[in-house]
This record gives sequence, structure tokens and C-alpha cells, in this order.
Amino acid sequence: MGKSLFIASILTVTSGLVVTFSYLKAHFSGASYLKQKAVHLKKQAEEDRLKLIVTESQLLELKAEVMNELYGASYLKKPTTKNYSLRNLASISGANSTEKVSEFYEKFKSKRLFLRAKKSFIEKNFTEAILGFNELIEKYPSSPYIVKSYYLLSESLYLTGDQGRFVDAVDQMVSLFPGDELTGHVLLKLGDLYTTENRLEEASEIYTVIIKSYKPFAKIVTQARESRRAL
Repeated sequence: MGKSLFIASILTVTSGLVVTFSYLKAHFSGASYLKQKAVHLKKQAEEDRLKLIVTESQLLELKAEVMNELYGASYLKKPTTKNYSLRNLASISGANSTEKVSEFYEKFKSKRLFLRAKKSFIEKNFTEAILGFNELIEKYPSSPYIVKSYYLLSESLYLTGDQGRFVDAVDQMVSLFPGDELTGHVLLKLGDLYTTENRLEEASEIYTVIIKSYKPFAKIVTQARESRRAL
């Protein structure tokens, strides 16, 4: 009788362990599946974002070609039946004068260049990205994408380990766009660089500048405070 009870107890415990093991296996298998699914979705989102950039770039190229035709068509100044469609396109785009056509065309070209460089950055082709952002900065200093170009140029230089040129790019952003949020971000990166190089006093100065000068951007200020506290 005692032996039977012992065996029954062992079987009960074993059965419980099997159930527990099965539950844990299913639980962690499910967690693993969810993790893999999350990684897949993140990758898919990156691919979709890249496709969107490429599509937008292609659309801009088409628009730029149209604007080039408009800008180069001097006969637009004289209304005729032949050039009515082109003048109509100019009117739709808002470019109803030679000056406006030129302005629109320059904007399209700068955005096209920016998207190409940004695409290279996303693909981690930093050498091409640096060339593209530098070209935009040189050719279109008044572009609406100039601040982002300086920022992504700085990021590209940092990620390639070109610390000297990175510091120069940060200095340029501080000089040209002192109150911009993106300038605050590159200053944080500069503070982190000085920290890794054990230039703690300089890092502390950078973080202090951020805390005092970038108060409208709470997230940047919080990161600067935490980084300075950790020195």
C-alpha cells in the first residue's frame, strides 16, 4: 500500500513537472516568436521608409524636369496657344513668373539632392552621404533642408570616426543655427565624444551649455543633466 502511494505521488509530481515544462516551453516559444516578429516588423518598416524616400525622390526628379522645361522656356513670357499648357503647369505649381520658376526649381533640386544623401545615410553608405550633404550645403545654402543636411552630415562624420571634421561640423551648426533643436542633439553627441576620450572637463562644459541654452527642448536638457551627473 505504501509503495503504491509512493509511486502515485511520484507520478503526480512527474505529471505536474511535465505540465509546467510544457507551459514554460509554450510561453518562451511564444515570447521568442513575438520577438522575431517585432524584429521582422521593424525591418519591414525600415524598408518601407526607404521605398518612400526613393519614390519621393523619383517624383521630385520628374517635377524638376518639368520645372527645368518651364525655367528654360523663355517663350513662356509671351502667351500663345502653343505654350498655354506649360504656362498652365507653371500656374498650378505656383510659378507664374520667371523668378518664381527659378525659385521652385532650385527648391526641387535641393530636395532631390537631400533625399539622395539621406537614402545613402539610411543605407549606412556614409561616404556617399557625406558627399551629398556637402554638395547641398555648398550649392544651396538657403535650402529649407540645410539644417537637416548639417545634422546628418555631422552624424555621418561621427559614425565614420572622422572626429576632427565632426567637431568642425558641430562648430558650424552652433555658429549658424545656435538655437535649433538639431544643434542641441549634435552638442550632446560632442559631449559624449569628449566623455569617451576622458576629456571630462570639456564634456561637462558642453553639457552645461546645453542645459542653459536649450531649455525649450526638455528631452535634450534631461539627457545633458544625466550625462553631466554621470561624469
